[in-house]
Amino acid sequence: MDRRIKNRAATGECRICRGISTPFQSAGEKFFICETCEFIYKDPSLHIHPDLERKRYKLHKNSIDDTGYTNMLTGFFDRALLPFLGPAPALLDFGSGPEPVFARLIKNRGYETDIFDKFFAPDPVYRNKRYNAI
Repeated sequence: MDRRIKNRAATGECRICRGISTPFQSAGEKFFICETCEFIYKDPSLHIHPDLERKRYKLHKNSIDDTGYTNMLTGFFDRALLPFLGPAPALLDFGSGPEPVFARLIKNRGYETDIFDKFFAPDPVYRNKRYNAI
């Protein structure tokens, strides 16, 4: 991604690789893009309080038993990721939730996948690792 930010006064630290991130505006909101790994994230000052976030997150009913949900995830994997993955890719399900359905589906197809979720799988396994897809 070749984005150049004119105002570099307010930089951030990438949550994935800890590289320098520069701000940009999109749809009236502030985001950052990492200059190293190209991770894009919303300005942390715009995030909701963690207690409210966790409460909202627990309302999700994503389950391996929900065929509509698993079909959507499988279709996403087949169309958006699989064509771009080389042999033995390193994958990270970032925000895996209480039941890491996406990671389980991928593992069932023979792909090893790390998981991270700040509420349900908070071990930062991604530190000092590189991934083909997050």
